[in-house]
Amino acid sequence: NAADSTWRDIVSHLQAARATRGSSDAAWALQNARIVLQSIQEHANQAIRDPSMAENITWILDQNPEAKIVLWAHNEHVSAAPTGRPMGSTLRTMYGNQMVVFGFAFNEGGFQAVEPQKALREFTVPPAEYGSFDAVLAATGIPIFALDLRQAPKSGPVAEWLAAPHRSRSIGSMYSEASAAAYYRNRVAPEAFDAVLFVEKTTVARKNPR
Repeated sequence: NAADSTWRDIVSHLQAARATRGSSDAAWALQNARIVLQSIQEHANQAIRDPSMAENITWILDQNPEAKIVLWAHNEHVSAAPTGRPMGSTLRTMYGNQMVVFGFAFNEGGFQAVEPQKALREFTVPPAEYGSFDAVLAATGIPIFALDLRQAPKSGPVAEWLAAPHRSRSIGSMYSEASAAAYYRNRVAPEAFDAVLFVEKTTVARKNPR
C-alpha cells in the first residue's frame, strides 16, 4: 500500500544518509523508521510481530555490546520454544546461554485486563485447573518461589513429567470470564523457559493517582 511504499523510501533514504554521515543520530533515526515500517507491515499482515521485536532487541544490544539487558514481555513472547517463532526463540538462536528466560505462573488472584469488545477492568480467577502446570506448582504450598528448570533432574519421574506438555495459564492484555478455558496453553516448560517465577495469589495492580 501507499504507506508501506512511502516508509520503505524513507528507510532507504536514511540508510543512505547514515552511510554518508555515520552519526549516532542517523542510526537512531534509521531504527525508528524501521520500527514504523514494521508496524505498518504487521497491520497489513506483511510481517510477524515477534521476529520484528527480536530484530529491535538485537539492534539495541549492538549499540551497547558491553551492556546487559533485562527484557520484560508476556510468556508467549519470551518463550524460547520454537513453535510459533516467538521472540525468545529467535534470541535464543542468536545468543544461546548468554540469555536466561524467566516464565511466570500463578495459581489464583486478581489482575487487570481488557474484556473483549469492552474495556480495561479488574478480574479475579479461582485456583488453576486440576493437573495444570500452575496447579502442580501451587501444590508445593510455597507462596512465592523461583524454580530453576536447568537444575531439574535429567531422568526419573520429575524429568518425565517436565518433558511432557501441560496446560498453563496464558493471560495477556485481554481476558474473558466466559471463555476462561481458552486462556490456557499446552507448554513443555523447560523448552520455553530456563526458570519459572511462581506466585500463589496475585493482587490487582495499584492504580496511579490522578
